Amino acid sequence: AAGNTVVVKPSELAPASIIELAKLCSDAGLPPGVFNVVLGGREVGERLLSDDRIVKVDFTGGPKVGRSIGAAAGSNLCSVTQELGGKAPMIVLPPPGSAVGAKYSDESLSAYLDPIVNGTCFGAFIASGQTCIAGTRIILHESIYDTFKRKLVEKTKVFNIGNPEDPETTIGPVITTKHLDFIQGCIDEGLQDSKHLDLLCGGKRYAGFDGDEAHLNQGNYYEPTIIAANKDTLHSGSDPEKAVAKLHNENILFQTELFGPVVLLVPFRTTQEAIDLANDSKFGLGCSVWTDDLLEAHRVVDSVHSGMVWINDHHKNGPASPWGGLKKESGIGRENGIEAYSDYTQAKSVVINTNKFTSDWFSDPNARYN
Repeated sequence: AAGNTVVVKPSELAPASIIELAKLCSDAGLPPGVFNVVLGGREVGERLLSDDRIVKVDFTGGPKVGRSIGAAAGSNLCSVTQELGGKAPMIVLPPPGSAVGAKYSDESLSAYLDPIVNGTCFGAFIASGQTCIAGTRIILHESIYDTFKRKLVEKTKVFNIGNPEDPETTIGPVITTKHLDFIQGCIDEGLQDSKHLDLLCGGKRYAGFDGDEAHLNQGNYYEPTIIAANKDTLHSGSDPEKAVAKLHNENILFQTELFGPVVLLVPFRTTQEAIDLANDSKFGLGCSVWTDDLLEAHRVVDSVHSGMVWINDHHKNGPASPWGGLKKESGIGRENGIEAYSDYTQAKSVVINTNKFTSDWFSDPNARYN
């Protein structure tokens, strides 16, 4: 739409989809040289960034590489758009009209929570959690905390872990063995570091394939993992909110982008506490708010520091909706929408004098340049 020619360098770990896209573009009649794909690792990327013909760079990845790319693009006087890290919170508010200590019938609570459990599972575990906006922190009102935990664990039992080429698979592998080891290391450290965290399910490599699928045990499969803050121990002290905030701020699991099928649960008492927990992150890419009370939802939306916020949904986005983060660790600029179109074009000013040029600046002693 903006009339640019493009050179795409996909990750060397996942180039297949971009190669197929290039084939489709060619089959559709796109002229040669408009959409170009180059394959390779870091060296290829560095050569691209230093090429004088490049005037714009758009990168999706982590903050560490984003800094390097930003520096290289700056030295080549290129404009930059970057979508970087995320640690998206999913805030689950209590049923409207409830209060601290409220009791609900099993039927009414299930009617309220079951759709939210389905939605947050989608937010957390789609693509095995390997998306920048994966919902990795579920912030739950204390009155529904225990019930939600039980329902969420039950939901993971219907997941089908398997070969990603099988249409029935819902949880596939993570990208590399190195990354699987990173996830495991963070979980081990986070659980050892706090007596206030409970491992509800998962927490280890999946090796449950047998028969004709036994060879998949050599793959990088990680069990869907749910880790919950222990409400009872956190609330046993004199300042429960401070205890929850301290755990959330200091534990590696709440602060590190794991990029895998792992979700953390933490309770809150007041809406402001939920907002504070949601904002307690160096990332600010995505967030979702789950409630039947849309007025309260909009109050939360106004206060969370995220570039994209969903109400009663997660992940989904239209091409007209801007996509990007509010904090620098989550990127620079916007993809999608008129904002992205503006980033991929340049403005040109044209000033027209419709009359004859009548002034004589050099002959007028009172003329001023302004």
